[in-house]
Amino acid sequence: MNRLYFAYGSNMSTARLQARIPRAEPAGRASLTGYQLCCNKRGKDGTGKANLAAAPSSVAWGALFHVEEEDWEVLDRYEVGYRRARDQFQSWTGKAVEAEIYLATGPEERDIPPLEDYRAYCLDGAIEHALPASSAATIARWRVVRD
Repeated sequence: MNRLYFAYGSNMSTARLQARIPRAEPAGRASLTGYQLCCNKRGKDGTGKANLAAAPSSVAWGALFHVEEEDWEVLDRYEVGYRRARDQFQSWTGKAVEAEIYLATGPEERDIPPLEDYRAYCLDGAIEHALPASSAATIARWRVVRD
């Protein structure tokens, strides 16, 4: 049995996610109303990581993946500093779907620059899953720390 996962950061890149959990399968794009994509979670290395911040008039886009039940524990170990929750999303077909999502647990900061390769994974995922151009533009505007 598998459940849907809504990825909005570096895990939007299928290659990146499958390097972590090889059986993850793309299931299209989706959106979450009332949130906006930002880079305000501080990673273990001090650089920025993607997060969703509450924003009533915004819509955050991401990629859906099928994740096998036994793979969630593995993915949880990668998502340090995030809590996994379940929410309702609107799939690219317009259908409401329930999926798991990771949201940062720590205090929100402002615009923490990610590593250049982290931003590249996020951009690759946005392009791969044909997210709206505004989503890719948001990611492209993130200042970066050179690897």
